[in-house]
Amino acid sequence: MQNPPLKNVHREFDLDLPDFIHMDECVTFVLGKIEHLSRQLHEQDYFIGKRWLEVRDDNEFQEMVLHIFNEGGEYLVSIDGDIHKGNWRFLKESNTLITEYLGKNELYDLAFLNEDFFVLLKHGNQTYKGQRRYLVLGNEEQIKNLNWRSVMDKMLNIYRSNSQMLLFILIGIVIIAIIAFFNFF
Repeated sequence: MQNPPLKNVHREFDLDLPDFIHMDECVTFVLGKIEHLSRQLHEQDYFIGKRWLEVRDDNEFQEMVLHIFNEGGEYLVSIDGDIHKGNWRFLKESNTLITEYLGKNELYDLAFLNEDFFVLLKHGNQTYKGQRRYLVLGNEEQIKNLNWRSVMDKMLNIYRSNSQMLLFILIGIVIIAIIAFFNFF
């Protein structure tokens, strides 16, 4: 018979992705689990010069859109191989990124950044306007040919991997405590 408190602990570490209809809801859920593991924008090695593939849940969106943030503020957006140039810069104190592209200037707050994912939250009330809240970018090598749900599951794997490590550490501490207890008595 399995111990119910241990079952609850195991359930927290072995989290399944709920079935969300819209990607923004799913991103919010996943970010709630992994945002504490995020890098910061000043750690530019994590996003500069990489090919970031855009992820959307829109069935009408069939293009492959790559975002490339180069040194010196050069911002390249490739839509099915057609390149458009723009600029980017970040505001250090607020962990905010500004993109200038095709005559539009947009303000994004960093939501998450690691070597595989770059998630930006567009400033303002995008949901009220029926717009996407997040610009979700993934390392092209890691997410190419995946649908948005599979990408979200890969993002959630960051939490799962970190949680498993924490579980092993916790088990190790308990074992050491038990050994120490019996050695003293």
